[in-house]
Amino acid sequence: DLELKNKGYYYFKPDYILTKADTTAGGHQVDLYVVAKHEEIPEQAYYVYRINDVYVFPNFRLDAERADTTKSKAEFYKGFYVVDRRKTFRPLVFEQAMQFQPGEVYNRTEQNLSLNRLVSLGTFKFVKNRFEAIHDPDYPMLNVYYYLTPYPKKSLRFEIGVASQNDSRMGTQSSISWRNRNAFRGAELLTVSLRGGYEAQAGGNVQRPPAFEGGAEVSLSIPRFLIPFVKVIPSSMFIPRTTILAGYDITLRQQAYMIHSIRSSYGYVWKEDLRKEHRLFPFNVNYVKTDTLLTGLEPRFNFSNLLFNGLIIGPTYEYTFNGQAAGIKLDNYYFNGLIDLSNNILGLVQGASPDKPKTIFNTQYAQYIKLQADGRYYRNFGVHKNDMWASRLIVGFGYPYGNSGQLPNIKQFFAGGASSLRGFRSRLVGPGVFDPTSIAAETGSLQFIETLGDVKLEINTEFRKHIYQFLNGAVFLDAGNIWTYYDDPRFPGGTFTKNFYKQLAVDAGVGLRLDFQIILLRLDLAFPIRKPWLSNRDQWVFDQINPADKKWRQDNLIFNIAIGYPF
Repeated sequence: DLELKNKGYYYFKPDYILTKADTTAGGHQVDLYVVAKHEEIPEQAYYVYRINDVYVFPNFRLDAERADTTKSKAEFYKGFYVVDRRKTFRPLVFEQAMQFQPGEVYNRTEQNLSLNRLVSLGTFKFVKNRFEAIHDPDYPMLNVYYYLTPYPKKSLRFEIGVASQNDSRMGTQSSISWRNRNAFRGAELLTVSLRGGYEAQAGGNVQRPPAFEGGAEVSLSIPRFLIPFVKVIPSSMFIPRTTILAGYDITLRQQAYMIHSIRSSYGYVWKEDLRKEHRLFPFNVNYVKTDTLLTGLEPRFNFSNLLFNGLIIGPTYEYTFNGQAAGIKLDNYYFNGLIDLSNNILGLVQGASPDKPKTIFNTQYAQYIKLQADGRYYRNFGVHKNDMWASRLIVGFGYPYGNSGQLPNIKQFFAGGASSLRGFRSRLVGPGVFDPTSIAAETGSLQFIETLGDVKLEINTEFRKHIYQFLNGAVFLDAGNIWTYYDDPRFPGGTFTKNFYKQLAVDAGVGLRLDFQIILLRLDLAFPIRKPWLSNRDQWVFDQINPADKKWRQDNLIFNIAIGYPF
């Protein structure tokens, strides 16, 4: 049927075909004969139809007593008519979606491609399609009509959330965003967003200063490739997008530091199919400035590893494969890969080095190559959709060179936390065999606020099981660590070596997941079972597990509350 539809037989149906079986062939074989039911096939089903006119109605209202479908003020544009009396959309918007051209043979594949691209514009809530036949035996034709009902042009969204960790840290975060789905009459999505959050700690063994994070961002998503001097014609079912954004972020640690980050990007997002997405941003500029807040004060924390001042300039490329997007199967796979480069050519030309750093616009710039891969496997079993075995592997590698002795802090990796190693404190695992908590206690040195690295390896696996209605359970195991690429005297034992696999931190735990459909609340309780900073014989700590001991619970049990699955 599809093959005939693709050859112009618009009125042909599968019911017009009959398969007859001849079982007299012998030898346990059957001869099959495919025949047409000529006595049931109407005359128009024998005709090859061609496209006559194509009409697009971009402001079709479903709730109107009488829809405005008059064609008297239609505007002709590159083979199709746009009926838009209010001039809400420029005809350019529909160029990539309209596959039919007057005079060409009707094709079902092109019909589906047009509908999918109109939906992927993200501007229209409903997309309808209708054909009107011109029954001329000598030249059968079809008029094509697209009725598009747009979303409300402007919308406002507000979100608020609360998070808690068992080291007495509690925080809240909120955001507000304004969206315009047709900013410049080209189905552009203009988004203006503000966000802010505050985190404080009332007690606990590892004290951290209160933190405030905020930011603002303006982004414009244009539904086509905008490449100078080049016109790219997409071939997939989805409309490609050009994204332009600018943002400002601020991070304030009380009596410690304040980080300002000004960033801008220009790039492209497109899909091969439902499962594969590409994000290429050839232009990224990020200016980072860190101010210390210790004027006249004695430092209480060590945040020397979090200070960076300079420019990050370079391209990024990201590829995502999500097998579940095409429907959940028995075995499901997910992969995300990232390539992030900064000032590779400029640094080579200027001959930059950490001892003699070079500048651009009187500002030092970072140089690095960063690679990251996130692979996941989901194995479904049982009768419930939440019965599954889920596993994740994260590998991250950063190579700082030239101007940089390490990756910029906003580009480095961390380990520990509600979606990482759940049996360890957030962002305080490693690097390597370095333990920031015990070192500070033993030597009297300042406690690190968080530790970061240039290399990362993390493995997570968990067994998920549906319990009752909205209640689900999980048993999990996490392993991983971070490392620095070069030796850093602040982190003895933290350098990446060939013995990295002997330095993995491991934890285990159980969890409850409350699935309310619109939101999933996750409660995880975990504890370490391998501490890599201990001596080789003492790293596995199974013999120390004692839930009845208050001191052990205080030092080891980590309770996390989070929204959504960890992976």
